[in-house]
Amino acid sequence: MKKIVSLFLLTMSLMTFNSLASVIGDTATIHRAYPDIYTNFVSPVSTVVTDDSSDAVMVQSHALININSGTITIDYKNSSGFGGADGRTFDGYIFRGFSFPVTQANLIRSDIQTTHVTFDQDNIYIDISGGFSAGDKIIVSFEVASPARNALINIDNLTPDIAIPSEGGLVNFDKSLQNLGGTAATYEMFVHLVFPNGQIRTLDTPQLYKIQPQQQKISQGFGVEVKPWFPQGQYSVVYTAIDTFNGQFYTDSDIFLKQ
Repeated sequence: MKKIVSLFLLTMSLMTFNSLASVIGDTATIHRAYPDIYTNFVSPVSTVVTDDSSDAVMVQSHALININSGTITIDYKNSSGFGGADGRTFDGYIFRGFSFPVTQANLIRSDIQTTHVTFDQDNIYIDISGGFSAGDKIIVSFEVASPARNALINIDNLTPDIAIPSEGGLVNFDKSLQNLGGTAATYEMFVHLVFPNGQIRTLDTPQLYKIQPQQQKISQGFGVEVKPWFPQGQYSVVYTAIDTFNGQFYTDSDIFLKQ
């Protein structure tokens, strides 16, 4: 029989937590579009996004474009101009190919007369009007959202009605963690023992496990050795997993008695 607190923690473990995702490693495609968003003025250019400038690519001979996790920087190397941003003609760039939906895109800096930034879940649009010179820049910040991340964690005493005698013994538990999210997740998992007086003893070494969507990590017959010198009373065995992406804790516990 589990304590009420463990039922509360189990309920908490089912909650959904939305987090911002990274685009590092995504293959982003840059479209130089004109006179509308459906027409490529030149051939699209693709790059694998990194967290530095090593993924920067030239589009035409004008612009060196660098995509980081949350920022697009367009650095102009010579002079020319755009004729869009008037509600009829699109003249600029479209960024697509991110793994997760785009949720925000905002203009941070533009050295060109008019720059409109819009987005939908698959694209970021930068529509421009006006001339530019070498050294001018456009900087856009953006965010993408990952699928909801959640997990179900559980630990059960296999002999809940049997108390451990004063000379000690072994209590066995089944424990499991299921990834309920829409993407693979890596969890740090560990177990600890809570004594009747609230003191804590670690029972294993924290380990990292990558679990695919809807898959489970199951451990049957996890043994807890109860020493003869352990005091009499009610103990809790607490099973914890931490999502290494966002630091979210998932916890469940079960109890046993020592005479």
